[in-house]
Amino acid sequence: MRLKGISGLMVAIFLTLIAVGLAFAFLVFGRSTQETFEKEVGGGVEGQISSLQSGLAIANVNANNVTVKNTGRTNLDVSKIDVLLDGKKASTSATAATIVPGGTAVLTLTGFVPGVHAVRVTGPGGVGDEGDFGVAPSGVVALWDFEDEDANPDDSVGTNNGRLNGSTVLLLHFDEGAGTKAYDSTNYKNDGTFVNNALWGAGVSGNGVKLDGVAASITVPNSPSVNNIGLFTTEAWFRWDAQGVSQVLVTKSDAHLYISGANVLSSYFGGSPCASGVSISRGAWYHSAVTFDGTNVRIYVNGDLKATCARTGNTGTANLFVGQNGIGGQFFNGTIDEVAIHGRALSADEVGSHYDAKRALFSEYVKGFAGTAVRFDGVNDDVEVPKSAALDPGAQVSLETWIKSDPSNPMNTCCQGLVSTDFYNIGVSTGGVYFAISSNSGASYPFTGTVAVSSGVWHHIVGTYDGTAVRLYVDGAQAASAPASGAVSPMMANSFLTVASEDGRTACGAQCIGVRYFRGDVQYAAVYNRALSAQEIKSIYDASTA
Repeated sequence: MRLKGISGLMVAIFLTLIAVGLAFAFLVFGRSTQETFEKEVGGGVEGQISSLQSGLAIANVNANNVTVKNTGRTNLDVSKIDVLLDGKKASTSATAATIVPGGTAVLTLTGFVPGVHAVRVTGPGGVGDEGDFGVAPSGVVALWDFEDEDANPDDSVGTNNGRLNGSTVLLLHFDEGAGTKAYDSTNYKNDGTFVNNALWGAGVSGNGVKLDGVAASITVPNSPSVNNIGLFTTEAWFRWDAQGVSQVLVTKSDAHLYISGANVLSSYFGGSPCASGVSISRGAWYHSAVTFDGTNVRIYVNGDLKATCARTGNTGTANLFVGQNGIGGQFFNGTIDEVAIHGRALSADEVGSHYDAKRALFSEYVKGFAGTAVRFDGVNDDVEVPKSAALDPGAQVSLETWIKSDPSNPMNTCCQGLVSTDFYNIGVSTGGVYFAISSNSGASYPFTGTVAVSSGVWHHIVGTYDGTAVRLYVDGAQAASAPASGAVSPMMANSFLTVASEDGRTACGAQCIGVRYFRGDVQYAAVYNRALSAQEIKSIYDASTA
C-alpha cells in the first residue's frame, strides 16, 4: 500500500509538470504566432494601405517631356521619381518639387537617343507605370526609327507615316484564312489568286495554302516589280505530303524552286538544274531559299547553305506561280507558307535569320548601330512620306539622321538624297554631305558646302537652319555653315519627304526624281520645326555612341 501511495504522488507531480510545460509552450507559440501574424498579415495590410495612398501614372509623352500624374492620396516628392528608358535611368529636370493627389508634373529628359523607347516611371513605395513612346528633343514633328519593320514605317511622334519602296517585291504570309486571295504585304501589291481548289490550311506560322498535287495552285500576275530581276532571292516554307514525282514550289519564267523526282530540293535557273543534295521527307516542315548574285545560284535548306552553282539569267516576264511549273504541270502536293521574292541575293546570315523567324521578313530591315536600320540599294529604294502641314516648318528647321554607306559607295559624287523635300534637304554631292534650304521656292538654295565622310561606317548627320544660317553637323560637331535668310518655302502639291532619295522633290523634276538614290543603311530620320543647338546635337551623338 505504501508503495502505491508514493507512486500516486509521483504521478501527480509528473502530470503537474506536464501541464505547466504545455501551458508555457502554448504561451510561447501563441506569442510567436501573434508576432508572425502582425508582421505578415498586419504588414501586408499596411502595405496595401500605403499602396492605396501612393500611385503614379504616365499621363503623356511629348517629345522629351514626360508628364506624370499622382494617382494616389498623398503628396509625391518629385525628386524621388525616376524615369527609365529601356531599363536605364535617364537624366531629368522637373517643373515642380511636389505633386499633389490628382496633380501632374513634367519631367524633361536629356542625354538620350531619339526613337521609340520603353518608358517607365517609378516613385516611392515601388509605384510606377510604363509604356512604349516616341522620344525626341522638343520641336520634333516627325521621327522614323524603322523599328516596326513593315511596308509602312510609322512616324513615332506624329501621323506622318511613310511608304517603303524596297527590294522585297513579294511577301505572302497566307494568313487571311478565308477567300481566294493571298495579299502581298509589300507596297507592290503582287497579290496571288487561288486556282482549282487551293485551300487554306495550318502553316508554319499562322495559315498556309494546302495544294492537292493535281491542279491546285496560286497565280501572281507579272508586274514591273517582279519582272527581269537580275539579282534575287526566292524563299518559301513547305511541308510535302507525296514523294516520288517532281513538284514545283515557286516558279517564274526560267527560275524554279522545286523538289526533284529523287526527292531532292533543287533549283532550275539559267537553263540547268542545281541540286541541294538534301533529300526531303514527307510530313516535315522545311525552309527553302535560293539566291542569285549575278554569278552564282546558292541553295539553302533550313538556314544552311547546301549547294552553289555558276549561272546567268533573270526572272523573266511570265506570271509567277506557287505550286506548279507555269505550264500546268508538276503540281505540288502539300502545304506552302511564307513565300517571298527579294530583289537582291540575301547573305547567309540573312537567310538564317529568316529561317529562325519562321516567317517571311522584309529584307530591307537590318541590324543598325543601335536597333533597326533600313538597307537601301542605291537603284530605286526609298521611303516616301506624303506632304503635310507638319513637314512645312517655316522659319526654322532641323534634319537629323544616322547613315552608313555601302563600302562601294564613295560618298563624294553627285548626287544622293539622304533626307529630302522640295526646299530643305541633306544629301550627298561632289566632295561629301551637305545641307541646303530654299526660301524662294527653289530660285536659290543656300547650302553649307560639302564635308567628306568615310564609307562603310556610321555617321550622325544634322542640318539646321535658324533664320540666319544653314549649319551642318557631322558626328556631333559643326563641320560647315553658310548665311541664309527667310522662311523655308512650303512643299509643293503632290510632293514627298523622302529618305534615301530625292524622288519627292517635285520642284526639281527629272533632274532629281528617279536618279538620286542612296546606297547604304539609315538608322533613323527626324524633322524638327526649330534649329537644334550645338549642345543638343552633341548630347544626342554622345548618347548614341555611349
